[in-house]
Order: sequence, then structure tokens, then C-alpha cells
Amino acid sequence: MKVFKLFVFLLAGLLISGCATATVMKVNDPGFRSTRKPIGIYICSSSEVADDNDLRHRAYVINVASQTLSNILKQQGYTAKNLNVFVPHEKVFKKYFGSFYIDENAVAKIAKEKGCDHFLIAYYSYTNDKLSTAAMATALFGVAGMLVAEMLIDGRNATTEDNLNVHSEVSLYGWLVRTEDVSVISRTYLPLISYNEYIEKNGRIKEPISKNYYDFYQSMTEDMFGKL
Repeated sequence: MKVFKLFVFLLAGLLISGCATATVMKVNDPGFRSTRKPIGIYICSSSEVADDNDLRHRAYVINVASQTLSNILKQQGYTAKNLNVFVPHEKVFKKYFGSFYIDENAVAKIAKEKGCDHFLIAYYSYTNDKLSTAAMATALFGVAGMLVAEMLIDGRNATTEDNLNVHSEVSLYGWLVRTEDVSVISRTYLPLISYNEYIEKNGRIKEPISKNYYDFYQSMTEDMFGKL
């Protein structure tokens, strides 16, 4: 199955996804509604266009998202099983230039072993960092584009108080999958959620960056999955 493969058409400058339209995940599947078995959770994260291999940021996102999703499921009367603990990110997620691939079968295998009839996959794709922007410019305009990007873009990302990179926009993709036949029950997509707009909208300008960034990821996760 290739339901989780996304191509980015760089010429248009847009993310194209034919498999994710809703922004809030709502599930009517009776099997999911009646299950008493744990719901598996698997989190993926990367930069949007070209992989920046920021392992610290990836681990941070996986931690925040796993905690938040576990709390959401608990509030809805379910229990959660963190599947990231059992299968490495690189075994499930592949990042190519302008595209990504998530191996749902690898997640389904471990979900079945851990007694999960269903599992959630959430993918956080962040952008507006130097590498992704330079990669886009290079793809569109070659070496000239790369040189212009180098001149126009500050080489440093914003950082939290403990030097974690902060990215200004995040797209979030979600899938709920039935383990037995690896079929997608529900899928969702939140495009380019702005960190700066979140700060301004919620009046959090004076809050520590580290708290704001944590709450930013927590908020988008709750927005997508809070009504399961």
C-alpha cells in the first residue's frame, strides 16, 4: 500500500495530497468505538522539503505528540500504546527530496504484536528553516537560486532557551488504521500551522519560548485528534 506517500510538486510550490482532506479526525467505525484493546500511536517528524536530520528536534516532537495523544485517548476512554518505543523511526519513515513515505505495514506488524486492533499515525512536517528554503530555491532555479537563498536567509533558526531549534510552520497529517487488514479508517490534514500566529492569537508573546513551542505542538495535536 502507498497511502502514506506524498509528493511535493516544487514548481507549484504546494504540497499535494489526495488522501487527506479533513482537518479534525472524527471516527464512526463501530469496531474502533467498541474496542477495549489499546490504541497504538506512532509519531513521525521531519523537515518538509529536504531532510535536515535534526534528531534532537525529532525526538522532541515524538515525545510531545505521544504524551498529548495518550492523554487525548485516555480522556476518550481508551488506552494508548506508544509504538515508537518498539520500532525505530528510520525503519518506518523515509524522507526523500520533496516527498516522504511511511511504511504502515511495519507499524501494523508491531501493533498486532502489542495487541492493538487499531493504531494512529501522526506526521509533523516543519518548514521555514534554511535548509528547506534553500533546497526549494535550488530545485527551482539551480545554483543561482541557492546563492540567492544563502544571501537572503539568516543561517540560524530561532531557538528555545535550551537551544532547541524552533520552526515557524508545521503541517500535520493523521491516519487511523485498522491493524488486521492495514486499512485506513480516517485521515486528516492540517496545512502550514503558523507558530507566530499561534503566539499572537493566544496572547503568549511574553511566555518563555520553550513553553510556547511545547504548547504549540500540543495545541495542533489536540485540534486534530481531540474529537476522536
